[in-house]
Amino acid sequence: MYFFSITSHEEVSPAVRRIISEQYDLIIESCNSYGDINKSVHDIRKASKRVRALLRMIKPDIHPEVYTREKGFMREISHKLSVARNFHVFEEEFNDIVSAGIVHLNDDTKNSLKQHLKEKKEDAFEIITGVDMFDIISKKTEEAKQRIAKTDLSLLGPHTVYKGIGKVFSWGQKQMMHSQQLPTDENLHEMRKRIKTLMYLVKLIRDVSPQFFNGYFKGLKAASLALGDDHNMAELSDYIDSLDESIISAEDKSILKSYIDMQRQQIQLDVWPEIAKLYTGQAGEFSKRVKAYWLLGRQG
Repeated sequence: MYFFSITSHEEVSPAVRRIISEQYDLIIESCNSYGDINKSVHDIRKASKRVRALLRMIKPDIHPEVYTREKGFMREISHKLSVARNFHVFEEEFNDIVSAGIVHLNDDTKNSLKQHLKEKKEDAFEIITGVDMFDIISKKTEEAKQRIAKTDLSLLGPHTVYKGIGKVFSWGQKQMMHSQQLPTDENLHEMRKRIKTLMYLVKLIRDVSPQFFNGYFKGLKAASLALGDDHNMAELSDYIDSLDESIISAEDKSILKSYIDMQRQQIQLDVWPEIAKLYTGQAGEFSKRVKAYWLLGRQG
């Protein structure tokens, strides 16, 4: 059981050490006992994002070298598995589009593109297993687990939580304003990453005061999922644009890309008001609310 939460009775320093160690254990377990390779890739990447979110929260109160080293390692893991993840998502997205029955593509195109995406995904997974990528990740994660066991986390405390989450809130709020002014694919993807980081941190502390944190967590999760769908569609559209006519005709390419653009416009239209609600107020005020509910939960 890997409990990504600081409970109402735990001190911050030992809780952080436990949580990072457990997420490393989850990565190792996913590498060593995978049955469904899709699930293993998903679980490993998700665990690495949880650790990166936690590292960002504690960044002000740990040695800069520790932060840079462990964050870099987590990014390395995600990068090693990103191609496999991308083609798995492309395949799912395209199958969902076809199943919806709204876009009318030539049957040859549907079959050709389905087969192409399936083969690309299988090739990516074969690379992972062929070079023993899981074994490499497992061994490096075991080393990281030993490192974190020896890392000085004595400066961590409740102040780390208030300060760290407040900084992540401010980080996301700035990106929100930038993304609204320049809603490029890159900026929208960055917005999603910052929302997701805040989401993981709220999940981390919500058991301390669920009456406040649960509702906010649900809002963050909904926005993250919506922007995740938008990003997946943007990536699929770019990939389809790169394919030659032996796989998809120019006419069908135009039809498919137009549908994706329409879906993305609707997602963005729906999600921006929700994002604005999530980032209402100043970072200092948000940090004070977190502190108040944290203390209230601890006193209870």
